[in-house]
Amino acid sequence: IARGPLHALFGSIYDVLTTHIDQTKERIKALGGVAQEVPATVHVAAPVTDGLALCGLVANELDGYLPMLDEAVTQVSDLRLTADKVLLEQAVVDIEKPAADVIAYLAKG
Repeated sequence: IARGPLHALFGSIYDVLTTHIDQTKERIKALGGVAQEVPATVHVAAPVTDGLALCGLVANELDGYLPMLDEAVTQVSDLRLTADKVLLEQAVVDIEKPAADVIAYLAKG
C-alpha cells in the first residue's frame, strides 16, 4: 500500500496526541487520581475514503480539542500546578502544528 502525505500527517497527529495523553495519565496517577482510558481509535458512521473529507473530520476534532486544553491550562494554573501547566502548554504548541498542516491540506483542496 502506498502511503502518502496524508498518512504521514495523521501519523504525526497520532504521535503528538498519544504522547501527551500518556504524560497526562502518568501525572494524574502521580497525584493519586485515576486516569481514564482513551480509545485507541475513533469510529465514524461510515468509512471515509476521500482525503479532504477525512482532513475535515480531523480538523473538526482538533478544533474541539484545543479549547479543552486551554481550559485545562487555566485550571491547573489556578491550582498552582506549574509542572502540569507547562506540560499542557507544550501539548497546545505541539498540536497546533499538525492542526495547521491539516488546514493547509484542506486549503489546497
